[in-house]
Amino acid sequence: MKDKLFVAKAYFPTIAKLPTQDKLSRDMKQNIQEFEQILSKSTADADLPPHMQKRLEKMEALIAKAKTFQVDCNNVNKKLRQILDLTEDEAHFHMNQSAFLYQLAVHTIPKSHHFLSMRLTVEYFRSHSSLDTELLPLKEFINPELHHYVLIPNNILASSVDINSTVIHSKESGNLVFHVLTDRQNYFAMKLWFFRHSYKEATIHLLNVEDLNLQIFGIENPPYLSFAEKFRVSLRSSAEKSLNIVDLVKWRELNLTEIYRRLQLKNSTRVGALPATLLTFHDMVNALDDSWALSGLDHNYGIGTQAIKKAAVLHYNGKMKPWFELGISKYKVYWKKFLTRGDQFMAECNVNS
Repeated sequence: MKDKLFVAKAYFPTIAKLPTQDKLSRDMKQNIQEFEQILSKSTADADLPPHMQKRLEKMEALIAKAKTFQVDCNNVNKKLRQILDLTEDEAHFHMNQSAFLYQLAVHTIPKSHHFLSMRLTVEYFRSHSSLDTELLPLKEFINPELHHYVLIPNNILASSVDINSTVIHSKESGNLVFHVLTDRQNYFAMKLWFFRHSYKEATIHLLNVEDLNLQIFGIENPPYLSFAEKFRVSLRSSAEKSLNIVDLVKWRELNLTEIYRRLQLKNSTRVGALPATLLTFHDMVNALDDSWALSGLDHNYGIGTQAIKKAAVLHYNGKMKPWFELGISKYKVYWKKFLTRGDQFMAECNVNS
């Protein structure tokens, strides 16, 4: 329909100048106006008015008749070029708009999740005195005989699912320690959440990044989880930038913490220096085997069921996280099965995923 409208507009100026073709000129003008009005109100074929086929046939007949007259090709070409430019601009606008809306959708935490975080935060400050006495440091936090996991989340349910799935698949949950590192905005909500929920015999160690003394590493007033993002991005030889397995014994033998600290302090005074993590872990990082971690569950629609069953870790490492509306439906089930059930605040905030 738009194509016919564009062609009619290209021929109309020439036809309008022909003194013997007043009727054709009036008919073309009327049809052009009708088409423009219809297109301004319609966004899909279903929105088109009835008997549209007859109108299309009439427009085709008018265009065919207009083509029988000698016209100024330069004028027609100029008009078609203008229409093409407008069409390209319109397409470019819609592409940008679509990209913006997509990014907005994938980066916006669902309203119910946001309400849950707010509700937990408010409840924490109502009863924080009793919570603080219950969450004193434990020896398990630094016990080298245990298995330590570090999570750097800003989503309560995502971190809970990670911990729950790991604990359920563990033979000895008492050997697991989860160090959950978050920012102040989410810290108090998570503090109440982990106080209310246990994960078998596993230990949860919650930390607020803004309470840590990062100045010793040359990091002044870090923005939101900046050092965590820096750690992920800088390990470019690692296939999974946000999933790493660390040999802590080797780490201590090589004194990597001190090496990183010195490099970070040196880099803070140098412009254009390589990231400290990249230098610290040079030639020390190996990619995980595919059987260890299966990636792509929030952007790859072609992952088979057998591959998912065989993988030790399912990694939603794209934009369409399973807690978003845009998440891939057939992969959401693997995430939802480890959600906490029967929580009062989840029910009050209408959290379903």
